[in-house]
Amino acid sequence: MLSTYWSMGAVRHGDYIAKVRVAPAAENAAQVIHRDLDLTSAPDVFHPTLADELHARAFDFDLQLQLCRGLHAMPVNDLIVEWPEKLSRSSPSDAWSPCAASGDQDGGDHGGHDHAGPGSTPFDDSCGL
Repeated sequence: MLSTYWSMGAVRHGDYIAKVRVAPAAENAAQVIHRDLDLTSAPDVFHPTLADELHARAFDFDLQLQLCRGLHAMPVNDLIVEWPEKLSRSSPSDAWSPCAASGDQDGGDHGGHDHAGPGSTPFDDSCGL
């Protein structure tokens, strides 16, 4: 309940390629009952512990995307290459809306894509995909 999980492979949706990260919401950390597990105590310690935690309360998780900004630095065919976070913004604190991404309040697309959030900037197919 306290671990963050990353996809090894990238997923594609239309013109967008991304890796997925699922992280527990910060406010859930204080609610965890079983913080340490004795992995030698039983053949299966994860299932009963997870069931016990989820019976006690619901937990929220944040789904985050790391967009591919270029296949040279962020290859999709080599699963062991870590994508540098500095190349694609992944801050959950950055709010995004279509109007804010365009830099215009009328909702029109007038640029501003360098600071746009997930889903606002198509993947640049010119880099070899």
